Amino acid sequence: MLSDTISYRMYNYTLCYVMEKSKLRKKERRILLALHKNERRYMRKLALDDEILMSIDKAARYIGGEVNSVMKDKGKVDLRFCMAFPDVYEIGMSNLGMAILYDMFNKREDVWCERLFSPWTDLDKIMREKKIPLFALESQEPVRDFDFLGITLGYEMCYTNVLQLLDLSQIPFLTKERGEEFPLVIGGGACAYKPDSAPQCGPYLGASDRNRRRPLHLQSGTAGRVL
Repeated sequence: MLSDTISYRMYNYTLCYVMEKSKLRKKERRILLALHKNERRYMRKLALDDEILMSIDKAARYIGGEVNSVMKDKGKVDLRFCMAFPDVYEIGMSNLGMAILYDMFNKREDVWCERLFSPWTDLDKIMREKKIPLFALESQEPVRDFDFLGITLGYEMCYTNVLQLLDLSQIPFLTKERGEEFPLVIGGGACAYKPDSAPQCGPYLGASDRNRRRPLHLQSGTAGRVL
């Protein structure tokens, strides 16, 4: 399935260029056009428009659609979990623990787990100026609309990025300032072993044996119980 990396318009231009430059027979062109129409039906609407994507560095960080990324019908799941790594895409995607949890969560039919990374400074500035809420890669929908926001605390230098994620997501920093319309913010990872020094932005920090425990937390969330 193709993602609209720039836009439908750019995709059309690319298709026309390929057909013009390559010596395709008439039958092959008809097949290519049929595939094109089929792909267009599944193209997602991106959170960022063409002008923004063309003006920032490494726009592919923010569009999703990679091989093995998981897409689900949000109307058929009970719980939406946004897994955030408070650093740029390239660093977050190299984290093995995040990949394991992403796969584990999405094996559940009632849960859709999506990914979130810190935007680079160029996009950060644009999102603040245009008041664009931070969004998850898969659905391109605002993080504040999710049920859970899970933040990986891998090292102390990411703490300021945690505040950036919350600020851009338009989620209050303090737990007491959040109502039921906001996701439940939780944290885990190496820095959760010493929660006193971790940013106190969520009501729950989990440190030990996290890969086994998190499915239990999701079950609590789907049952409507507060963690």
